[in-house]
Amino acid sequence: MEEWNENKDDLIDLFGKVRDDWLEKDFTGWIQANRFYPGVTDALRFASSRVYIVTTKQSRFADALLRELAAITIPPERIYGLGTGPKVEVLKKLQKMPEHQGLTLQLRFL
Repeated sequence: MEEWNENKDDLIDLFGKVRDDWLEKDFTGWIQANRFYPGVTDALRFASSRVYIVTTKQSRFADALLRELAAITIPPERIYGLGTGPKVEVLKKLQKMPEHQGLTLQLRFL
């Protein structure tokens, strides 16, 4: 980015716009270009505890993939996407929530 004098936030916005345009013009094609690792959808679907999504994707894209590929709806306040902070900090924030005191954090990679 430095070599080409590019701004990180501008690139993130541009990438999001390209995805938004693709979704608008060819939703099915965009969905079909994505996949979850084997077993992930079942792990989410049959989870016995509250599920949070922490991803490098923008939240709206993670939500679309969860709904369309996994047939799962996660409340938006439990999806932490690009722009919500570094993953480590988000995980620390989740651990500190009063409702999570005394619980063990389990990570699953999507």
